[in-house]
Amino acid sequence: MIHISEKFCSILVWKIEEEEAFFNSKIQFTSFDTKELEEISHPLKRLEWLASRYLIKKLLNKDEVVFLNKKANGKPIITNFKEHISITHTNGYAASIHSKNYPVSIDLEQIDERVLRIERKFMSELK
Repeated sequence: MIHISEKFCSILVWKIEEEEAFFNSKIQFTSFDTKELEEISHPLKRLEWLASRYLIKKLLNKDEVVFLNKKANGKPIITNFKEHISITHTNGYAASIHSKNYPVSIDLEQIDERVLRIERKFMSELK
C-alpha cells in the first residue's frame, strides 16, 4: 500500500492480493453497498470494488458506517460526512483520494496504446 498524505488531501493506492473475505470483514455494508456489490459478477471487479470501499474507510479513519452514494454522473459521494472523495480501480489495483475541504478526483489507468494516444490531454513534461 502506498499512502500519500499532504495538507490538502490524502491518497491510498493498493495492490489487491487479498480474498473477498478480507474486505468483507473490514467493511460495514449499507443497503446501497450490498445492492451495488450484488450487481458485480466478475471476481476481479468485485475485489476491486471492495478494495476501493475499504480504502475510503481507511482514509476517513472513522468508526461509523460510511454512507456512499452516487451523483447523477456516477461520482461517489459520502452522504453522512461533509468530506470529498474519489475512487478508482483497474487491473488488480484500487486507489482513493480524500479531502476534508476540496473537491478531488483520481484515476488509475494501465498504460497501453489507447492511453498513449491521448496522453497529451492529461499529461505534460516536467520542467
